[in-house]
Amino acid sequence: MIDRRIALAGLLGAIALPARAQPLAYRIIPEKVADGLWVVRGVDAPIAMANGGAIANITILATEGGTVLVDCGPSLRYGVALKQAAQALTGQPVVRVYLTHFHPDHIYGAAAF
Repeated sequence: MIDRRIALAGLLGAIALPARAQPLAYRIIPEKVADGLWVVRGVDAPIAMANGGAIANITILATEGGTVLVDCGPSLRYGVALKQAAQALTGQPVVRVYLTHFHPDHIYGAAAF
């Protein structure tokens, strides 16, 4: 005979299992504003699982000393993708990151730097 506690734990465990989802892949699409200056636009929506929290606008600036970023996105994964995109765009490493304020959509990408 199955113990009720074991059956209940199994049922709760089955309910709690999330559906397997593909890992979120951020699409970093810089838009040229001027020579050496780009913006990566965040989505115009609240932070949500579907958008990965990528709602902040990010600035990429090419300088003689290297690439400068203003804000760096909502996660390590976003920061890594942003770093790769910025370096490919400017041909220089990211040498400085400015964080405008401490909201998660602006700062958690700092872990990539």
